Amino acid sequence: LPLNDTGNYALYSNQQVDPELIEQVNVNLGTTDVDSPTAAATGSTVNYRTRKPYEKMGVNVIGSVGEFDFKRLFANAEWRLTPSWVINAGVMGEQNSSFGFSLAPRLMFNWHVASGHTLRAGVSRSFRPPSVFETSSNVRYNYNNLLLQVTSLSRGNVQPESMLARELGYLATMPHWGATLDVRLFHEQLSGMVQRQQYALPVGISVLPSYPADFYNGRDISIRGLEYQFNWKPWPSAQLGFNQAYTRISLAQPEVEPETVYAAPVLASKLFFTQEFAADMALTVMHQQ
Repeated sequence: LPLNDTGNYALYSNQQVDPELIEQVNVNLGTTDVDSPTAAATGSTVNYRTRKPYEKMGVNVIGSVGEFDFKRLFANAEWRLTPSWVINAGVMGEQNSSFGFSLAPRLMFNWHVASGHTLRAGVSRSFRPPSVFETSSNVRYNYNNLLLQVTSLSRGNVQPESMLARELGYLATMPHWGATLDVRLFHEQLSGMVQRQQYALPVGISVLPSYPADFYNGRDISIRGLEYQFNWKPWPSAQLGFNQAYTRISLAQPEVEPETVYAAPVLASKLFFTQEFAADMALTVMHQQ
């Protein structure tokens, strides 16, 4: 796992892409949002490199059940139409007692233009259910059974966010040089983004005036960007890597919520060098901005 992955994005990669398709994960963190109720919330870039397609057609189905009427079914199919064309399709259906049923499909096309050169295009839809804090927060301060103030009190009127993502990509593998280049152009549309707002409790409920925070589904935002990653192995035990991500967030009235527009850095860069030693030891030097 990446050393700087304080948000555990690599560990819980199924929130972004199916783990069965992942070959490598890189995380480039930005500045922590100290006002966010979510721990380790940060503007960041997470790069996933997907594995090469298998030679034969395959289908993978996984189901799970749990408390609160939780049910989940995940299915993934890979089909090689021709030696140079591969289709990867997946879908996840989820049911729970809090938010009902959701369906998250994904479709990806891969075209092997030439040896070591692959173009890909895909579209997917995903959902993020609200956290327990967003649906049921109740933060209050008491002293000797006297309510001093309420700072957060959710009214439970928030629903899952949905994301429609489209991407174009290019992957080049250069085994003679020990190098790879991965380029991705993406457009993501987030609908019903969960946002925070304050409201007033009636006077007299607490000693101090209370304006607790609540959560609701607010604006739709659009995220466009370009990211690329270059890795080179100058010798078998070393790796030199460089990646950059250009990100632009837009919404209907950016002047109303500038903190949303600049939630992620416009340009994020990372340069790193890793040297492996005996006894499972490694040294990594990294610069990011």
